[in-house]
Amino acid sequence: MDAMGANVINTMCERVAPLIEEVTGGRVNLRILSNLTPLRTAYAWARFRKELIGGEEVVNGVVEAWRFAQMDIFRAATHNKGIMNGIDAVLVATLNDWRAAEANAHAYAAIGGYRSLTRYSVDSNGNLIGSIEVPLAVGVVGGTTGAVEKARIARKILGARMRGNWRAFWPVWAWHRTLQP
Repeated sequence: MDAMGANVINTMCERVAPLIEEVTGGRVNLRILSNLTPLRTAYAWARFRKELIGGEEVVNGVVEAWRFAQMDIFRAATHNKGIMNGIDAVLVATLNDWRAAEANAHAYAAIGGYRSLTRYSVDSNGNLIGSIEVPLAVGVVGGTTGAVEKARIARKILGARMRGNWRAFWPVWAWHRTLQP
């Protein structure tokens, strides 16, 4: 069994396939879940004081780069890769399936046309306002995430607890890391 339950779900699909075929009179071709989880998203927003991130020029540069990513698929792909670099680091450290998360995030970004996973604007004081929404299907118990000492150490370093909305923490941490000078 793995942390997000994919193997359990896939096994269930295998087991119910004959019943579905019998009931419907059809044939079940695939017995596997999708990596796209648009109903399991983590959302975060933050206000970055302009004087702490380099001033008005930096704020405007971030907003301009985001607008470019919203309009250009090539820029959006690079933008989202940068976001996923931070998220992947946490996933790898906690022994979650970073490849599934990559597929999930990029498929999610492609719903309605490929776009950035973040949004940026400037508030009335000139501060940068940013938000991120990323679909995440991850785990912190079961499988390797609970059995391997390295994963437990990584969670301890990150200050993660087993209770609460752990899934919402990752994009915030990863996103924060991408904004570090």
